[in-house]
Amino acid sequence: MTITQLIQNSPANANELFAKLAATSAGAVKTRDSLFAELKAELELHSRLEEEHLFPALKKHDGTKELVHAAVNGNKQARALMAELDGMPREGEEFIAKLDELRTLFQQHVRDEKKELLPAVKAALSTEETNAITQKIADEKTAVEDERRREADERRASAKRERDEVERREAEAKARAETKERRAQEEAKRQQAEVRAEQRRAREATERREAEAKATERQAREDAKRRQAEAKARAEAKERRAQEEAKRQQAEVRAEQRRVREETKRAQAETEADERRTREAAEAMAETGETFLRGGESIAMAGARAAHVGVEATVQASRQMADMVGDAVEQSGALVANAVQNYSGTSRPAMNRLQALASMPPVAVDAAVETREAWLEWMSRTAETRGRSSRDLLQAFTPFAVMEAQTRYVGQAMQAWLDASGRMLDISVQASRWMRPGERQDRTRDETTN
Repeated sequence: MTITQLIQNSPANANELFAKLAATSAGAVKTRDSLFAELKAELELHSRLEEEHLFPALKKHDGTKELVHAAVNGNKQARALMAELDGMPREGEEFIAKLDELRTLFQQHVRDEKKELLPAVKAALSTEETNAITQKIADEKTAVEDERRREADERRASAKRERDEVERREAEAKARAETKERRAQEEAKRQQAEVRAEQRRAREATERREAEAKATERQAREDAKRRQAEAKARAEAKERRAQEEAKRQQAEVRAEQRRVREETKRAQAETEADERRTREAAEAMAETGETFLRGGESIAMAGARAAHVGVEATVQASRQMADMVGDAVEQSGALVANAVQNYSGTSRPAMNRLQALASMPPVAVDAAVETREAWLEWMSRTAETRGRSSRDLLQAFTPFAVMEAQTRYVGQAMQAWLDASGRMLDISVQASRWMRPGERQDRTRDETTN
């Protein structure tokens, strides 16, 4: 390689890198950074090889010193611009503007070398010196280029390893992502299957509950219908029994009313007959009382005589009084017998007491009068009770009311009979006490005194 070839071919790589950098966009930050690093290394190598091998030989000649000084200043300016570009952001427009300034400076430097430096080198240096400098520059440039290639190969290998590592990592990440995604999909499918299964179970449970609810509702309706039918049947049976009971009670009431009417008619007839017999008996008793009164006067006189005779005379007087009472009874026998026959069932005990009083030896006149009054009162109460019972039976419309009226009638009749019997008993007791000798003498004494 000659010095001419060296000077003319050296800027080729730099110009190519300038063109590549100018063609990059603002967003290609990494590309600009990589190309600028190569450009900076290329320009630095060009300047260093000139300053180490070519400029020292030219400084020995007076005619080339100024050219060397100008070339060194150009290299300094290029290094200053590269330093500015190195600190500037790669994505800005200022970077491209400053890069154009560096490119202009470098192209001017190349033109100066071709027009001025190359002729001066050929004039000042011999062919041997030129060849030796050219060889050194070429060898070192070759060595640098080899080193660059080696570094590039290493960088490429490293980049390849990095790319392979990145690709491996990406593959692993992709595999992990795919595995994760596959697992996620499988988990999603499993969850979806579980959800579908749960939904199916929920639907089945819902359908089962709805079926159970429908069955329960149907059973409830059937039970309700059955209960309604049973209730209706019970109500109809109850109503039928109530109607039958009402009919039976109505029949009983009608029968009872019919019987009460008949009983009332019979009672009214009996009451009228009783009242008629009572009047007849009262008249008979009045006549009997008068007879007793008349007999009582005779009995009183006989009793006065018996008081002076003694016990035996008393017995005889008693017999006489009995005969007198019997005569008195015989005088009113027809009426009294008729009354006694009418009330033989209920008045026989009273008549027995009356006969007992009549058969006593000396019967006082007031005992006969009280007996007559007690008899008449009992007859009156009995007639009044029978009439009131008849009215109650006419107003009774149920068997229970009829039973109450009958019970009340029996109670009142028994009470009247007990009262009359008690009064008869008291009269008998008083009369019997009077028959005692001591009491008879005291009473005779009181009557004589009065």
